Amino acid sequence: MATIELPKRGAAGRSTPAAKALTLAAMTAGAAPSVFDTRPWRWRVADDVAELRADRTRQLATTDPDGRLLTLSCGATLHHLRTALDGTGWAYEVTRSPDPADPDLFARIRLSRRVAANPLAVRRQQAIALRRTDRRPFADVDVPVALLVGLRTTAESEGVHLHLLDPDDVITLAVGADPAAAVRSADLPDRAEPGDRHARHAVLFTDTDDPKAWLASGEALSAVLLTATIDRLAVSPVSDVMEVPANRQRLRELLGGIGYPAVVLRIGMPAAAVAAEQAARRPAAETIEEAGR
Repeated sequence: MATIELPKRGAAGRSTPAAKALTLAAMTAGAAPSVFDTRPWRWRVADDVAELRADRTRQLATTDPDGRLLTLSCGATLHHLRTALDGTGWAYEVTRSPDPADPDLFARIRLSRRVAANPLAVRRQQAIALRRTDRRPFADVDVPVALLVGLRTTAESEGVHLHLLDPDDVITLAVGADPAAAVRSADLPDRAEPGDRHARHAVLFTDTDDPKAWLASGEALSAVLLTATIDRLAVSPVSDVMEVPANRQRLRELLGGIGYPAVVLRIGMPAAAVAAEQAARRPAAETIEEAGR
């Protein structure tokens, strides 16, 4: 059985109920997906406030020089924390980018009061423990259209869009390749495992291309993945498409300039009865600081 260890036992033991709730939510948020499993975030909890900061020591200088993937990852952990609070019955206020002079401070969350958690919030919280990135071959079954539409609705609820690609749409570009060379969804079955002929691909995209939008795309990614987990879908993000600026621009052009791509998702019905393995988390002591006031 998994155990929970607070970052600082002494401080946690003397903290307020709100601080304890935020600390536990931050620990739950450690299960959020991140690019290359970097988990590039830090939480600071003080009384009824938690702050989310970028951990620049975890930024990948070569593949993510502008920090867009780091910011997306931090958005995912922010949504996981929100989900944990929703599921345990806390009302809260989120202020994103609260200090323009401190761009590494992505969000400040302040608890207000206890509330009754609704059943959907509880299911989403439970989905955090069950969610896995599943890159295995899918079952030879089409994904129900209603579930795909539900994923799109979930993304829209976070202010981000999900474009479901048709078989003839371009879905990726090889990293470092000629921007004119594209891989189309219709080409995948010839090179993929048998079950992947039923894979669907989608692009999460935003209306703008700035850190605020990157953070929102991470929150939407988390929301979509948790919804997919509840719906028993297998999903794996494909972030390497975003690493090369020319690839991002080409994908945007081929999608008709409808927005700025953030990440591609590969979606299918799981073939294996055994759940995919969970990536190792960073120790809570490395990502959470609990401070008194």
